[in-house]
Amino acid sequence: MENYTSIPTGECDLLQQNCPSGSFCVVDKVNGMVTTKCVPDQGGLKDKGVECTTNSECKGGLNCVDKHCSPFCCPGTNEPCGGGTCDVNLSFDIDKTLFAMTCKNSVSCDLFAGNCAQGSDCHISDASACLAVCDAPSDQAVAEGGKCMYRNDCGDSQICNKNQPDDGVCRFFCKTKSMGLTPGKGGCPSGQSCKAISGTGCADLGLCLPM
Repeated sequence: MENYTSIPTGECDLLQQNCPSGSFCVVDKVNGMVTTKCVPDQGGLKDKGVECTTNSECKGGLNCVDKHCSPFCCPGTNEPCGGGTCDVNLSFDIDKTLFAMTCKNSVSCDLFAGNCAQGSDCHISDASACLAVCDAPSDQAVAEGGKCMYRNDCGDSQICNKNQPDDGVCRFFCKTKSMGLTPGKGGCPSGQSCKAISGTGCADLGLCLPM
């Protein structure tokens, strides 16, 4: 099974949810260390895939991710996402070394249209297929030009660029064959130019980089 978490296993397994009846497995601190722990079910009523605003609304073992109740999952099989994808990384420390993967109930979007729901941003999730989806911002969200690790650290129409000349920096996507557009709508910030990206399924897609 592909690794889905870096959190040390304590009382239970996040994916298997193998706690005694009436309790479920969560990430918690035990004696100052982040680990897994069985806690009593608090009575959340919403099942997997149902819209939510807080974890307390969801049934045991589910997290409110991108406004949907989502389980921990295995990236290699996308189980138990039920048609969704296992590609949301939940961090449990500032350095983002302690993580667990959860299901993404993807909502597609237009990269330059700003058509995600309020509180979420449009990012490319599969460049080869030119698939863009709405993501909720991470707890470590930064502005364009800021240091990042994951795509949802960056704002709308941006990517966490890990290629040269950057090494984990938020940059805007852009349109290579259009002029006079604003950043986030296909244009680039002042002092940057649109560099074509190869190997994608998106026509005329580029990345804004410093000149």
